[in-house]
Amino acid sequence: MAGVNLGGALCRYGHSRPTACSSARKDTHRRCLKGSGDGFPHEAQDLLVPGLDRVIDFQDAAYGELYLARLRRVLEAERAADPQGEQGFAMTRKAARFLALWMAFDDIVRVARLKCSASRFERVRKEVRASEDDVLHIVDLFKPGIP
Repeated sequence: MAGVNLGGALCRYGHSRPTACSSARKDTHRRCLKGSGDGFPHEAQDLLVPGLDRVIDFQDAAYGELYLARLRRVLEAERAADPQGEQGFAMTRKAARFLALWMAFDDIVRVARLKCSASRFERVRKEVRASEDDVLHIVDLFKPGIP
């Protein structure tokens, strides 16, 4: 089993969230994943790494380690039931996705922080091809359909 590939997966994820590829975040991921034994299967990487990024961003590296510890329990149970991995580690993949969502829910304060981040404004400015001299007006609604 291969361990989690931090380089490629983080960069792919970072295209939609520029802060995800910082070297400090990669170091935090490496520290969290260091104790992961023989590693998580390659099939789970595409959901595990963004999930780990999400829970670390939500709280800290210790919370990321808790996320991985919980996923390891799911992986151990799945390996006991399917030692050859014939099902593609479907349960670990689902658990990686939903556990991250449960552990790092988007409350109104978190959503407001994300909407006010400098990296978001830079991304929006690039998307609409606005120059530094252009006035950019963004309207964010916390409840869709309510002005």
